[in-house]
Amino acid sequence: MLQSAVRFPHKHIGHAKNTFDPDDSENNEQKAATRKWTLKFSRKPFTVFLPTVSMVKNVSKLSLCMIVKNEQEMLADCLLSAATVVDEIIIGDTGSTDNTIAIAKQFNARVVSIEWQDDFAAARNEVLQYAQGDYILVLDADERLAPKAAIAIKKAVEIGTIDCGMMPLHNASTVDATIDEILSGKNRLAEPTTLPRLLRRTDDLRWNGVVHESVGTWLQQQGRISQLLDAPIIHLGYVDSIYEERQKASRNLRLLTRRVEVDDSSMSRTYLGEALLIEGKIEPAFQHLQTAWTSLRREITLKKSRPPAVNLATVLCTILLKKGLFDDVFKILKTLKNWGFQHPNLDYLQGQALERLCLQKPVTLFRLLRQASHHYLAALAMDDIPLAEKRIPGVTSWATHERLVIVSLQLQDLHQAKQCLQVLQKQRPNTLRTQLSVLEYTIQQKAYGNAFQLAQPLMKQIYPDSWVLASQIVLKMGLYDEARTFCQEALSRTKNKFVEAHRMRLLTEVIETLKGVSGNN
Repeated sequence: MLQSAVRFPHKHIGHAKNTFDPDDSENNEQKAATRKWTLKFSRKPFTVFLPTVSMVKNVSKLSLCMIVKNEQEMLADCLLSAATVVDEIIIGDTGSTDNTIAIAKQFNARVVSIEWQDDFAAARNEVLQYAQGDYILVLDADERLAPKAAIAIKKAVEIGTIDCGMMPLHNASTVDATIDEILSGKNRLAEPTTLPRLLRRTDDLRWNGVVHESVGTWLQQQGRISQLLDAPIIHLGYVDSIYEERQKASRNLRLLTRRVEVDDSSMSRTYLGEALLIEGKIEPAFQHLQTAWTSLRREITLKKSRPPAVNLATVLCTILLKKGLFDDVFKILKTLKNWGFQHPNLDYLQGQALERLCLQKPVTLFRLLRQASHHYLAALAMDDIPLAEKRIPGVTSWATHERLVIVSLQLQDLHQAKQCLQVLQKQRPNTLRTQLSVLEYTIQQKAYGNAFQLAQPLMKQIYPDSWVLASQIVLKMGLYDEARTFCQEALSRTKNKFVEAHRMRLLTEVIETLKGVSGNN
């Protein structure tokens, strides 16, 4: 039985540097079965075997289906990661002018030419027609299966009881990060999102949507069985350099504008609103998101199934928070909870709205802060829950701990503040927010000497926060003249705004205390 050997990276991911000679077209097919690859980030490569035509004479159990264009830098590593899992590879090429097709053929892929019509769903549906497997694995060229994914995928296909395997997608923050760094979160953008990537091939399986295409309509049909698989996918497409090079933002905006013209659903409007926000067009985005919210309420009322709502609520509430429309935020979040949605984004946004309301209603400060603490803890408790709709970056880790430590410090809950800081000093040790929170915590511990040492390098920043906290320190030490000087410096920096708004209240408290102190003390 013929098998073709390739080289697979032990730990690192990245672009493949292949030995394919584009000028050697005469012998390419003959050499395809034994082609070897040298990967840019390989350390201890090992050999895997790719399926060939002779290996898949019978109906395939698993088909890898992809659409590509000019992916010579990315495609090899993607195919290498799936080589031991799939029984056949079907690639729809939408007009490549580089070595993409030749690379695909080295992996014994069936390459079909597809006329690009500015419609991702149409392209995927066309590729699907050529698949013979019982299941379809969906990957893009800038994605790679993590090594442990193979076991979970093979098991799901062999058992054959599910219709959809939900797989966690991890967005890498750098192209040269190791798999372990990405999966652990060290070099990852936000928490992973679970996506339907292993699909039973049925006669009615179809993608919908010219961009951000999905199989949601198919998946929501009665009787479909979904299951979370421990099969991580590494995604490189949101690494800054790659995202900008591919101009995805402008492309998506153009396609989403077209999508809304033919599909005026809440999902389409939400995607368009997000795309407009990325382009900095806040008011047009806000208008589309408000329309999406109206459509969503109608869709929920008319249908028994629930369309995705968390993404819409997240983006819309983020804008409403910036506008100071807290009551609208509370109404939207309450509505989603009544509909049965559970997601850390919802609790995180509720906590933020309650925090900001404290600034308007100081009389109810401690009650609002306790409520905010409750919601932040609820968000953190969902860390291990698989979720289909994407999470706010850091919502079950550093971002919520950043908020919770501030709430805890205001409530003088030093135990909870310490727990948050222990997380932040591991995940975000060098950020100004973390350093200022450590300083504020040290002051509340009454370790004024240590606190002043921590404050000195931070006082070089343009923000007033460190000067406010320094004024607290020297006031506690009885150095009233220094406290007045620091207060004046803090006031002169308020044009730069506070890193944390509650420190304006701390500054007011120091000033009021100093008014009652004689300047001779």
